[in-house]
Amino acid sequence: MSTEFVENGKNKFQVQCSHCNSRILCEQTGDYLKKEMQLPRPDSVEEALETLDEFWKVTSLLTFENIGMTKPAKNGAYMTA
Repeated sequence: MSTEFVENGKNKFQVQCSHCNSRILCEQTGDYLKKEMQLPRPDSVEEALETLDEFWKVTSLLTFENIGMTKPAKNGAYMTA
């Protein structure tokens, strides 16, 4: 993620779903977090992992817009737009 998307440690612009363009986060509501994590690849039928290291962190699930949550899974829960 480029610093052009971060302002005062928060998301400078609204964050949209890459599949349906629904708004997921309003501007200035997510804290920029740089932390390496391995997550399951969404396009893999096997349990392949990908390493990601940049995230938007929120303190409450109610901060999100237009999303649904799955029941907790082995490594957390998943969002859907």
